[in-house]
Amino acid sequence: MSYFHRILVCLAVAAGTAALSAGELVWRLGDTAGTTLAPAAGRTGLRFSAPPVLEKNVAHPELSGVRFSPELPGEAAADSSPETDLTDDFALEVTCRPDAVDHYRTILWKGDRSVKPERIAYYLSIHDGKLEFKFKDAAGEWCVFSTSEAVIAPGLWHRIAVQVKNGRPAFSVDGRLLPSGDGYAGRAPLKRLESNRDKLYIGRGRAGAMPAYGFCGVIGSVRLTAPAAKTVLRTSSGDRLRRLGIRDDFERESARLRRLEPLMKAGRISGDPARLAEEGAAIAALLAKGDFSAAAAAVSGWKRELDRFEAERRELEDQAAYAELFRDGSRGEAFALFTMPTGLTFRRDSGFYRLLTPAAPVELKAARGETESFQLLPGAGTEPLSVGLAFSGFAAADGTRLAESSVHWGEIRDITAERTDLGNSFSGPSSPEFTGSWPDLIIEENPAEIKVPAGSVTPVFFRVSVPRDAKPGRYEGTVVVSAPSGKMELPVSLLVRSFELPRRNSIPVVFSFFPDFYKEWYDRKTLTAAEREAINRFLADYRIPPNNIYANGLCPDLETIAEFDLGFATAGYFLYEEPLSAGALDELAETFRRRLKPVTDSGLQDRVYLYSFDEISLTEPGRREKRYEAARQIMRRFAKEFPYLKRLQTSEPVPELLDCFNVWCPQFPYFKGDNPMIGRVRDGGGEFWWYSADAPYKPYPNFFLGYPLTDLRVIMSMTWQKNVRGILYWCVNREWRTNLDIRDRWPADNRAWKPSIVNIFTGATVCRNGMGNLVYPGPEGKLYASLRLENLRDGIEDYEYYALLKRRTAELHRVRPDSPLIAEAEAALQVPADVAVDIDQYCHRPEPLMRRHDRLGDLIERIQTALAAQGR
Repeated sequence: MSYFHRILVCLAVAAGTAALSAGELVWRLGDTAGTTLAPAAGRTGLRFSAPPVLEKNVAHPELSGVRFSPELPGEAAADSSPETDLTDDFALEVTCRPDAVDHYRTILWKGDRSVKPERIAYYLSIHDGKLEFKFKDAAGEWCVFSTSEAVIAPGLWHRIAVQVKNGRPAFSVDGRLLPSGDGYAGRAPLKRLESNRDKLYIGRGRAGAMPAYGFCGVIGSVRLTAPAAKTVLRTSSGDRLRRLGIRDDFERESARLRRLEPLMKAGRISGDPARLAEEGAAIAALLAKGDFSAAAAAVSGWKRELDRFEAERRELEDQAAYAELFRDGSRGEAFALFTMPTGLTFRRDSGFYRLLTPAAPVELKAARGETESFQLLPGAGTEPLSVGLAFSGFAAADGTRLAESSVHWGEIRDITAERTDLGNSFSGPSSPEFTGSWPDLIIEENPAEIKVPAGSVTPVFFRVSVPRDAKPGRYEGTVVVSAPSGKMELPVSLLVRSFELPRRNSIPVVFSFFPDFYKEWYDRKTLTAAEREAINRFLADYRIPPNNIYANGLCPDLETIAEFDLGFATAGYFLYEEPLSAGALDELAETFRRRLKPVTDSGLQDRVYLYSFDEISLTEPGRREKRYEAARQIMRRFAKEFPYLKRLQTSEPVPELLDCFNVWCPQFPYFKGDNPMIGRVRDGGGEFWWYSADAPYKPYPNFFLGYPLTDLRVIMSMTWQKNVRGILYWCVNREWRTNLDIRDRWPADNRAWKPSIVNIFTGATVCRNGMGNLVYPGPEGKLYASLRLENLRDGIEDYEYYALLKRRTAELHRVRPDSPLIAEAEAALQVPADVAVDIDQYCHRPEPLMRRHDRLGDLIERIQTALAAQGR
């Protein structure tokens, strides 16, 4: 093609683009069907990464939309197009009802924050009630324009508009023009914003590659126009949507009062219907005279009152539900008996009654070397009572019995969070969703008697650990629950499978235990050999290698690695703020040379990792370059001198340090969707682990008290699904130091335990519900497990089932490649959608996990039978 022809083609393409960019693009989110939304105007569609939560308002369709929340999965995204690739003379218009306006709440943005420098074409958000429009220049520097005061009120519908011309935005909220500061801060202003070909996102922002800064509330519509419509900023009816929303709230609360009124008049719930009706009439008068600001405040107060009475109504319903359930579960006795799976979460409120199931025979299946369990819940009627507990032991039809030491049970006691930092609010009161009490502490003493409060239950944890030398087959046993009025017997069946779980995990499961906190709690200067052995055995029983990633030396020692056949140890932690002198570097290398020689002599070097420079990517900008320089100096030396040593880093991959660390361990959300850096690291010979700590929050899994117990189990299935080669959690006994002041009354006063920690750097109390604490102190050095820890072990065993099935399938493929079992097994090795779709879309009940576990176990046995037929 000639130069002249190329010029003509370029001009034609440019002309076509210019023609397309003129006009408008409109999405009415309330019209979403499935996970796609066709535009009401324009050509570019919207896609949701998870089925959205729709809020439909039949009476007022303009108040319909999609609910967004940091705790809900997914986001809305549109591919880049001429309609979204806007740089000048354009406008954004959004209708929304934010339910929270604190911190940063993303409305929409276009760009990519996973690259350096970040690309941000435009970004519309709420920051502590202020409307904010920002973008980045070609160098990646922010230009932030914001209203001078908070103009976005939570709980109200707003019409938000931004018009951009000559590189400067103008703001309007509810038809009112608003001033803003200069976002250029002395820099030369842009004539037009930077263009990019990245996606446009609605309802959630990013921090690096990870989702963050989520909108909380309902977004009704989004409109993009270019050139900007002349009337986008000021209209005579600009606050019509706000007024309509206030009226709609009033109508909804009025209908609720009408529903509650009969119960108030009957005296079944508190509340004065006449006074409440007077308040409603006063609000109606405010609306009639057009005082919508006063009406909105009055409706909000009225709603809070009605919420209290609504809670009383729900409690009445729950009490009636428990009474009916008690009749079914008591079988005519003075007490009832219920069962629940280990992974079913409940909290101490009236709603948990609806989770209970009258006790039916329990059927367990387990491999040799595996643990299975369930929850047993004796329930009382209108009077408190004490019930006796006994177990017959497990016996097979041929008289073979499992050892009595393989069965344990204990009361599950509550841990109470009175304050919490969890939930959607960054600065408001504690979220009621994450305050209250949850059964977590397992007092495993095989008690002969349990006390049950009136009108409630006492959960009991029942566990069987199948010995490795157990004879495969079916065993039967009976739990006997007795009271003065009579007794009930609960049959428990255990099928011991024909295979054994390996002692060593297939991947590192690194959950650190801090011995110093143990010594503080029990007033020890040093640990005795017996105490160290007890700690190691407890952790190993939960398939956790005894370790402390911050230890100053090999941890655990070689004897412990060999005794428990552990797959993980640390070579010793360090962090340097600047490069070392040549002599200091030589000395450090010599220290590790001496430390690692016994490891290599024992042939255990493949199990030892070097952890250093904790969370290096989070280093403050002023210290970052020196710390990076130190990491490059030391890690490159260690890579040459100890090539077998895996260098572990709890950060998302840092491009400048890719040759310094070969095991990258970012937080769970890093693996959301497709992340190109993951393939780049793996192609270069690196591997990935993942971790959680004080974050992430919902919709991602974490190990907090009050999150679904299945979070601790399903994360291991997702570890398999994402091909992640290890999982890390910095501590399992972090709260012990916070609770030293209650040692004299613990664990009798279990409600005194504070599920919080004190930050070692700032001294601030961090209330994140059990963060860093899955183990509790018991009497005389004994360790008590949490219900969360039990679920973590179930998840590790799930992973080992996947790994064992994969190995058995490969073996079958070698000896009988035509076996139809191979295709069946390979299909089962894919984590099913009812267990997990992605890191923010997964099951919150245990049944899908239990079904998949049984399915994997059945296939392992069938393949073993097929291999035996081939003489293997």
